[in-house]
Amino acid sequence: MGLAVLPARLKGALEKICSAWLEGKESLPSELEAHETWYEGLRKKHNGLSGEGEVRTMLRDEVGHVFAQVLTDSGVYKRTAEGLAAFDKFSEEVLA
Repeated sequence: MGLAVLPARLKGALEKICSAWLEGKESLPSELEAHETWYEGLRKKHNGLSGEGEVRTMLRDEVGHVFAQVLTDSGVYKRTAEGLAAFDKFSEEVLA
């Protein structure tokens, strides 16, 4: 399964977030203020991660987790046995 298509602004923001991470910044530039809480949580969760490839992979995976949560919250997959099975299949493919 392919990845979700990100809006151009989010793709650009993720590049800046990656750069901030690789530079060891504790916080993000002011134009990324909306992502600050998420970034702080990631820095705690993934403390010590420093290679560019590792950081990019981590950010991709974490965006996938957020995307999966959005789908859960939006009710795209109904809370039935069939809907939950479909969501599990989708999640496994996205997070693989």
